[in-house]
Amino acid sequence: MSENKTSKYFKYAIGEIILVVIGILIALQINNWNALKKQESNNIFLSKRLLVETDKNIIELEKEIISIEKSINSLLTMLHLMGEDYHEVNPKLVDSLIYNILGTPTYYFNDAVLKEALSTGQVSSFENDSLKNIIYSIPTTMETVKFREQNIEHDTNTNLIPFLYNYISLRNVDNQFSNLNNLGKSQVKEIDNRQILSMLFWENEIDNLHYIYSILLKESYRKLDKDLKSLKILLEKQINRNHD
Repeated sequence: MSENKTSKYFKYAIGEIILVVIGILIALQINNWNALKKQESNNIFLSKRLLVETDKNIIELEKEIISIEKSINSLLTMLHLMGEDYHEVNPKLVDSLIYNILGTPTYYFNDAVLKEALSTGQVSSFENDSLKNIIYSIPTTMETVKFREQNIEHDTNTNLIPFLYNYISLRNVDNQFSNLNNLGKSQVKEIDNRQILSMLFWENEIDNLHYIYSILLKESYRKLDKDLKSLKILLEKQINRNHD
């Protein structure tokens, strides 16, 4: 009789243990499911924020590409005008080219959300490897962009502008093409800005800038533009996939 009771208690205890284990497993499964849903929700929220930031960057980069193409065309036109017979060149054309060349490219990259995603490690939770790889690569691409922009700025400030100070009237250039009002023409002395077209230093400087600008456009801006547009497509796919 006692043995039967012990056997029943033992079976009951085993049953209780099994129920408890099953309950724990179900609870763990629910917790895992909830954690997964929360992670997916966080990823979608981050993806939407990254998409907004990426759209802004694409728009700003396209503006900068248009600007740098204009500078490259101005540099190339200036090179084609070089020569001893500069008196035949339209002086207003030369001044307009000088004005276009003086500006240096500066792309303002919005990266607050990108930095947050990288610093928190949330990017690693994205399932799409292509999406993760392109996000990880963009900061390096931007470093190259900034390095080449700084090269142009340094060359402009160190070589081009000091040279122009000595041989042309910047006031006359600004008077025609800048947004500054009431500058008027230079009253110091009559200067023909076209004279630089016959100077070897100017030709070398313009040739060098044309090369640096072209490298920046082809190898940096174009690559960044391609990466940002690829990032946009991947983010849209991630967002749409979770909405289906």
